[in-house]
Amino acid sequence: MSYRSFYNEARRKVRISVGAGVRGAMPLVHIIIQGPYSTSENEVTRREAEELYSALGEHLAEGDR
Repeated sequence: MSYRSFYNEARRKVRISVGAGVRGAMPLVHIIIQGPYSTSENEVTRREAEELYSALGEHLAEGDR
């Protein structure tokens, strides 16, 4: 599992954790983002995670923030 903890642009502490799992023969990625007022939890397939990673990389490289 990977963990990150940082302060966002609003100076609020955010924690991100990413881990692996399997359902049947399908590899999964668990993503949890926790802030002071909300939590987001997603379970996506490995392929979905790869596409999300690629899309985020493109978006951030373009300077769209």
